[in-house]
Amino acid sequence: MIFNVQPFTARRVLPPVPRVRRHLLLFAVVGLAAGQFPVHGQELIDPARPGADKLRRRIEEYLAVPAGSGLRCKVEPVDPWLNFAFRWQTGYRVRFPLRQFPEEGFPLRVAFRVTPEDGEPALFWDEFRVPPGKRTGDHSGRFSGGFFVGGGRYRVEWVMVGPRGRTCRKDWTFALKLKAGRRRVNGSLDSGAVAPIVLEWEEPARRRQRPYRIAVILHVAPLFPRSIQLTRFDQAFLTTLLLSLLENTPFQEAGVYAVSLEKQETIFETARLDTRSFQRLLEAMEEFELGTIGIDQYANPKGRIDFLAGLVNRAAASADPPDAIVFIGPNTRHSDKFPARRIERTGVRKPLFFYLHLDYFSWRFPWPDPIESLTKAQHGKVFGIRKPAHLAKAIREMERRIAARKQRAAAVFPVQTARSHSGAGNGGEPVQIHVPLFRDPEQMRWLDSPRALTLEARKPPRRPPRRPRNQGGLPGRTLSGRP
Repeated sequence: MIFNVQPFTARRVLPPVPRVRRHLLLFAVVGLAAGQFPVHGQELIDPARPGADKLRRRIEEYLAVPAGSGLRCKVEPVDPWLNFAFRWQTGYRVRFPLRQFPEEGFPLRVAFRVTPEDGEPALFWDEFRVPPGKRTGDHSGRFSGGFFVGGGRYRVEWVMVGPRGRTCRKDWTFALKLKAGRRRVNGSLDSGAVAPIVLEWEEPARRRQRPYRIAVILHVAPLFPRSIQLTRFDQAFLTTLLLSLLENTPFQEAGVYAVSLEKQETIFETARLDTRSFQRLLEAMEEFELGTIGIDQYANPKGRIDFLAGLVNRAAASADPPDAIVFIGPNTRHSDKFPARRIERTGVRKPLFFYLHLDYFSWRFPWPDPIESLTKAQHGKVFGIRKPAHLAKAIREMERRIAARKQRAAAVFPVQTARSHSGAGNGGEPVQIHVPLFRDPEQMRWLDSPRALTLEARKPPRRPPRRPRNQGGLPGRTLSGRP
């Protein structure tokens, strides 16, 4: 039983020093009894920041304390895996009993050192408070953390510091072996490198010379269709897919739309995705809520079809129409069938249609949703996305289909070069976003934020089944004849 997991929207802006990039930190608030506390991700200690030497010495003192110093916890390392941003990441999960702590509330500090086999160590630090409340034997706390790595062997020295200086220690090693000839992804780390588990999104100047133009429609909805809350995990998952689609592909955006089928509204729209507009997209997703839906939406049973048709027709009828329209999003609990005639034919040819379908709960909702119905009605392609390999395959197939379409059109229509946007295109400071720590959303539903602390009460164990009574057989025996 998990206590009162609630969202909390906040931002931390770093001081305006040179070359410091703005962070968008995703917080969560977890309440127990009379208190609440915010938790955020681990921070990589930058030697250039003020007070870094003092903090580094403090962490070194904590790590020098031997194991078994009176604080009980269980640390489970997570093996390295490739995420949907095509970066390798690893981490850990922590669980600890709350009865070993005072009831008036207490601070928890977490620090760990990651040392590559051939490289300099990296220090990480985090600190948060646990609220006051009555502690019993059934209450426990848990949280998680992680970081990006390159290929190689690493050693991790981890420590959690509680009240009165008591510590819990865990050391482990891991290795990441990369296949020879694997194509290097822009932003991936070199061998022996370590970085915090955030992605930096900065508009590349070369994207304006890419040959294929796509309009991206981001369906902003929880991965679990019956949920009414867009969690931090949902936000990170959707933005990571959007970043991967525009970062290392031959596509340039002809428009980005963030929409909600439930509320039948567009929460964000831009013709060009630069760093400022990406920041607005993140803010719009943070502020988005599904708890209330207008009566007009419920009164119109075909409202979702009307909304989708109007959005797609508007995107296709722009002054510079896209080569393809790409939907990104999870399945919905609706099964409306989209009529093919609702999409208007504008210009010489209609765009291609693709759907990157986050197919995680199809066993609960096996029917096609309106977006899938629209894509198939326009003879498009639906890609089921469950792991990074599926996304990479979908991007290659989309590129192949758009290229073949343009080659066929070149025999009839004049070849047009890709239009570039005017202006310098710096778009503001680079934006950093968190990505999901673990690979499977079905395993992450218990955790609202990728690195949030959750307090829970353990359920009582089930009693073993009672032995069947004598049902009219021989004295002292069951019907089977056995005592």
